[in-house]
Amino acid sequence: MKQRDLLEKVLSARILLSIEKDFTPFSLESVFIYVYLWFQSFLLGGPMPKYVTLHTLACLTRQGAEHLASRLAAAADVKAQRVQVNLVEGKMLVEFESSDRETLEAWLKKNGFHFDWLLRVELESEGGPLVSV
Repeated sequence: MKQRDLLEKVLSARILLSIEKDFTPFSLESVFIYVYLWFQSFLLGGPMPKYVTLHTLACLTRQGAEHLASRLAAAADVKAQRVQVNLVEGKMLVEFESSDRETLEAWLKKNGFHFDWLLRVELESEGGPLVSV
């Protein structure tokens, strides 16, 4: 799984760099983008939908939060992308990748992670315009 993450980051960075330049339909950049999209669609199963969950935690210490984060990182059916915790307010926000909502809900229930809400992400921005996820 870590090799897949590294490959996706390298390829995504390469695509972002190539998009900034003007290029013809038959340039090296366009071929690279085509191969990347083919690779992602057929070999990796395509990008997985993203979800965000909010969890209320009672009396959690930093060590307890570390334990929860490690349990989330070890998940096989779903992938926890990012975990954010506020110990004072007792809240944990988790970004997941999952094949569908039902799979994520089943995994959360099976592993004892009660959630306040679960949201499928359709659009996101990382300091720029909104893009479809």
